[in-house]
Amino acid sequence: MNTNRTNSPGNWLLNILTMIVLAGIITVVAISLIIYFKPYHSINPFPPATMPAAVVLWTSTPKMDQLESPSISTSIVTGVDGLQTPVVISTETAVSTIHAIQQTSASVYAMPVTPSVFTATADYSSMYPYQIQTDPAAISADLFDSNRSNCDWMGVAGQVHDLHDSPVTGILVLLGGSLERKIQNQTTITGTARNYGPAGYEFTLANHLVESNDTVWIQLVDQSYVPLSARVYFDTFADCEKSLVIINFKQVR
Repeated sequence: MNTNRTNSPGNWLLNILTMIVLAGIITVVAISLIIYFKPYHSINPFPPATMPAAVVLWTSTPKMDQLESPSISTSIVTGVDGLQTPVVISTETAVSTIHAIQQTSASVYAMPVTPSVFTATADYSSMYPYQIQTDPAAISADLFDSNRSNCDWMGVAGQVHDLHDSPVTGILVLLGGSLERKIQNQTTITGTARNYGPAGYEFTLANHLVESNDTVWIQLVDQSYVPLSARVYFDTFADCEKSLVIINFKQVR
């Protein structure tokens, strides 16, 4: 009698419905995980909002086509301490256009103007559309602002480019972590520090030099605070020649 009850058509129908429900639950969970880790996947019916139109800001700094003019050449010079320093050799045209960089008697030290000079190997397996273009580099802050020549300022700055090496403005940049046991929590937007480029950004970390090791990070997010890059941790130094940390981002997908 129990066997007949087990093999009755009603029980078979119930088993089939149960299997369908379980399959549906597994499918929903799988799709939810894909959307969570890859919000820009084609199966996401409500992908994150796209970047707003570029914010046009007034500036007196030169345009990128001026900075990349043939009158400026970039090379790598190895100092007596074995460290490699990017050097921009200037001409009269370069001196007239790049007024934010301090000129020395022989050359002007600055970030490499041509992105191809330093090219980090892109990790295309990453889930994020933006990655750092090179490892964080610490330089003297007065290379971009001559008023910061007294070792009384420390910060991090850089810029963001898309797949075609064009500047991308309007992306939120977060600063977090801790410095001198103080929580860091700042937000800025690319395009607001144009002395570093049309899509430049900048954070002030302290009004004095502090040495730290991977306690501070920055990250790109969109207008909905969905991460566009991984958190990039960097060091700071109690050295006037390393008061500014440069971190540039490049879109890889």
